Amino acid sequence: MVAIATGEDGSMYLEMTKPEDSSGFFDDGIVFTFKDEAGALLDVKPMHIHIELQTGSQDVETCDFRLYSVEESTETEDEKTHQTVCANDDTATGGPSIEEEGANPTNEEGSPDRADGAMRRNLQDETEEAEEGDGDDSGETAEDQDPEDEPSDCTSGEVEIEKAPDGFGNYTKVDHSSIALLRMGFFNHIKLNTESMLKEFFEGEWYSIDLLIDWEMQTVSIYADGDALMAVPFFTKRATKLQHFNTISLYGLTPSGVSRFRNLMVCDDICDGVVDSSELSIISGSMLTLGSSMVAALGALLFALTA
Repeated sequence: MVAIATGEDGSMYLEMTKPEDSSGFFDDGIVFTFKDEAGALLDVKPMHIHIELQTGSQDVETCDFRLYSVEESTETEDEKTHQTVCANDDTATGGPSIEEEGANPTNEEGSPDRADGAMRRNLQDETEEAEEGDGDDSGETAEDQDPEDEPSDCTSGEVEIEKAPDGFGNYTKVDHSSIALLRMGFFNHIKLNTESMLKEFFEGEWYSIDLLIDWEMQTVSIYADGDALMAVPFFTKRATKLQHFNTISLYGLTPSGVSRFRNLMVCDDICDGVVDSSELSIISGSMLTLGSSMVAALGALLFALTA
């Protein structure tokens, strides 16, 4: 469920509650695609992204924020949300143990270890995408391999399973295009890409997050409430540098979790109006140019994937 709410101070924010029966990541969120005047996808290369987050559900994963790219697709909705696998594949049997995937070890109600195999599969995919050298000896990744290269024998037959959608509308996600994945994660700490314990958070409190992208070094510097935390590599680590993105997704991971977002800004330089913006710099040491050439100011928000 997605709603626009008003806080006690009169400020407006977006509130998203993850349905209890959700089986994927992006099927109940909001997405913004950058487009030019003709309506074609527009690749952007900003330096600074500002957003404010608040969780309404302590001890579960909420407030997911992702930067990536999409492309036009002719896939049907069924093709985007289902796939055929061997019946003995772990994706057909609920996936490997949730502890091995580095997810929730606490058995919290509504946590991923209570979700179905589709969510388990995507937790695994998310981890594999972030790992360096994820291909086999052929130099290809599982997503890059031609179907003819893959074993065709399914000793126990085939089964169709549900998966998190590959895209939305007329678009599908570009493989290995994720630059940043931010969320309020387990153990009550903010997570960015593969760094899971960046800052402790508390339910009902707003946190001001600033991400500074170093396109040359392929890193994202993160500030929380004006405090420099660290610089982390892009979520997708590839030999070829990522040079842009065209899509932002806002969603929540854990079923029944409540995520709140406000004051999203995407800027060529340091965004105007950010508290202590003069002290923001890429954590590697390179100072950003002050002032702002606003790519977009996304305060009211965007396009709902599903109501």
